[in-house]
Amino acid sequence: MTKILFLIFFMLLTACDTRLYLGDYYYIYSEGSFGYGYYLTCKLGCEGDVHIDYVEKVRWNEKYILVNKTNKECYVIKARGEELACCNRDSIIGPMNINQLDEYIKIMGIENLNEEKFKYKWKKKKPDYIETH
Repeated sequence: MTKILFLIFFMLLTACDTRLYLGDYYYIYSEGSFGYGYYLTCKLGCEGDVHIDYVEKVRWNEKYILVNKTNKECYVIKARGEELACCNRDSIIGPMNINQLDEYIKIMGIENLNEEKFKYKWKKKKPDYIETH
């Protein structure tokens, strides 16, 4: 009986923490993992590594991670070497808008990207009051 309870507890615990592997130790964590919104971070947490909240869409390959946020800001993480590597001072470019991101992709010739989109459980609420000046 103890083994069954442990197995059920383990399954519930692991079901709450969903993440998407992007390369090296870069992951997108689900909105319920530690805060609000899906977020991109390096699991190792070295100084200067990327942390981007409220990820709406991510595209990636071995050298680039392209992020669209829910507020329409975009970011590029570019590998310092041949491949992305946490704790290696990969470049973080942004914020930029979607047109600037598309132009960057075109200029740099970025291709062969994986893609994932994220849906949020919460919706924007209308304010209960109207501010007047």
